[in-house]
Amino acid sequence: MTLLPIAHSPVKLEAIFCVQAVETTLGAILTARASAGKPKIRKLEGHFHGMHDCLWYNRAAGLGETRTDGTIAPVPDSEGIPSALADLILVAPFNNLGAFDRIVRSHRDELAAVIMEPIWYNQGCIPSDPESVREVRRISAQNGIILIFDEVLSALRMCRGGGQEYYCVMPDLCTLAKALGVVYPSQPCAVVTRSCQC
Repeated sequence: MTLLPIAHSPVKLEAIFCVQAVETTLGAILTARASAGKPKIRKLEGHFHGMHDCLWYNRAAGLGETRTDGTIAPVPDSEGIPSALADLILVAPFNNLGAFDRIVRSHRDELAAVIMEPIWYNQGCIPSDPESVREVRRISAQNGIILIFDEVLSALRMCRGGGQEYYCVMPDLCTLAKALGVVYPSQPCAVVTRSCQC
């Protein structure tokens, strides 16, 4: 099925449909882990990817301790998240390429995916540094790490192709959800290719 808003993406898309936005990010994480055969996910401090225990850390619960491997200690945003799950999440500072490089060097053999909001709409409208986004794409590809853009809020806002077009960076997976929710009753999680025609 080809959807008109998705067709404006700079790449060919295949979509998986979910009922709620939270299912798109959870589906992307499960897809990435299954594809990579590795358990850990890197997210950015303050970024929100839904209220599920795979990613609901370090958004509003306070600052975690900064570690030598570039990560920030994961702080769950809700009671009821089992402490054992914190071992599967690597929290990184926003727009900090040095920390990202250290995280990859320390965890590449167990790091399945990197998830990020290319434009941080959950805190207003804070764009990622363009060079950082491009380097995250390059380093992820070199190390067999799946890049996920959470465009639940950013798709179709900055431009027709969302953060992908704005930065000319193509993720491996992209969640769209609410960005298309006005048009479609279900929420797509898109699987994209890496080729970029910008």
